[in-house]
Amino acid sequence: MSAAHKHLVEKQGLNDSHFDAVVELLAATLKQLGVSDADIGEVAKVAESVRDDILCRPKGSKPAEKSLYDRLGGSAAVDAAVDIFYEKVLADKRIKHFFAKTDMVKQRAHQKAFLTVAFGGPNKYSGRSMSAAHKHLVEQQGLNDSHFDTIVELLAATLKQLGVPEKDIKEVGAVAESVRDDVLCRDAGSVTEVEVSGSVVAPRNTVCGAWLCDGEHVEQQQRPAESSGSWWTRGWPFGG
Repeated sequence: MSAAHKHLVEKQGLNDSHFDAVVELLAATLKQLGVSDADIGEVAKVAESVRDDILCRPKGSKPAEKSLYDRLGGSAAVDAAVDIFYEKVLADKRIKHFFAKTDMVKQRAHQKAFLTVAFGGPNKYSGRSMSAAHKHLVEQQGLNDSHFDTIVELLAATLKQLGVPEKDIKEVGAVAESVRDDVLCRDAGSVTEVEVSGSVVAPRNTVCGAWLCDGEHVEQQQRPAESSGSWWTRGWPFGG
């Protein structure tokens, strides 16, 4: 059983949530065929007995906590989020000019692959380094913190529109914040002060999106630890 599923676990992220979905569909099928609940329960026990083998782990292992990718709803949710997100981006006068010459079909596909990896899903992403992808925007079009904040704001609004829980939106915010310095082509940990509501001054490495900034108060958000060569050194909404 494990040999037959090893490639799915390692390359496509097969996990407990996928196994649960299969069991759910199998139960629904049997119910549709008129099978009794007692017999469906027996089938479920049989299925449960092979869970650990299928997921290539020791018997009795505690299921791993679901990744952000799975909690958001997997591939379909990421696809929907990216499509809605870019609709908002292209309608926003603060940042739409950055995409005037962008192939948006390619950009959407690129971004879906990037966010899948960023949120803990299967890694099918390949792209230029973050700074390389955005250097021309910084140097020639003045890409700066205010534009980045707008992207973060629109991403949060997109997730909220899709009914994503506030806790997960905050986690997405932390993911977004971890790439700020790379996107803006500056040293990691750089801090630029920003005026909030005309008087409050907060460090620019604070996530100032719909999940943490309400226009009156900015909550401190620590940047996640970075790692050389990890996914957040690549891609992001402006380039790829």
